[in-house]
Amino acid sequence: MSEDTLFAFWKRAVVQGFANQMAQPVAPTRRGFTHAYRFTGDRNLEYREEFAGMTRWSGDELIVHDFEHPRWRLSVHGGFEPWLLDPDVSEKEMRSLKEATPLRLREALSTARTESLEAFLPRGPVEHRMDDLWVYRCDWNGGFDNFVGTETLGRNGMRIMTMDFIGGIIL
Repeated sequence: MSEDTLFAFWKRAVVQGFANQMAQPVAPTRRGFTHAYRFTGDRNLEYREEFAGMTRWSGDELIVHDFEHPRWRLSVHGGFEPWLLDPDVSEKEMRSLKEATPLRLREALSTARTESLEAFLPRGPVEHRMDDLWVYRCDWNGGFDNFVGTETLGRNGMRIMTMDFIGGIIL
């Protein structure tokens, strides 16, 4: 299967997952995972997205062919910064940031539009500002076939979460 075919499918599928505020989650296939999205397309390709965790989380985006042969994957791991998990941080502040973080992450990821292999964005845009308070940043190396990077989300100049990711084509 060609890189162009996989990329064209991924481009259509990724907007049906977590980044889409209207996406309907499905039951996760892995025990302990809490969020899952699926998109099935032509050529017997399926996009699977699953995540687990509350303060530190891990997840995958996976494209499979014939519903069993992995062809492309993005794995992400990270979570809230240690200062936010400190018992001395007020419960009220911690709760509001923990509730807002997934919404802000989803907003930032939904702004990424990859139109070509050469302009591939593995997660979100290089930078996205929200409300003059929140800033999302994504830095990576590589292309659709092989990449590694880090994304961060901050508020009022303080980093709230960091996620590392890696991925590419599976031969």
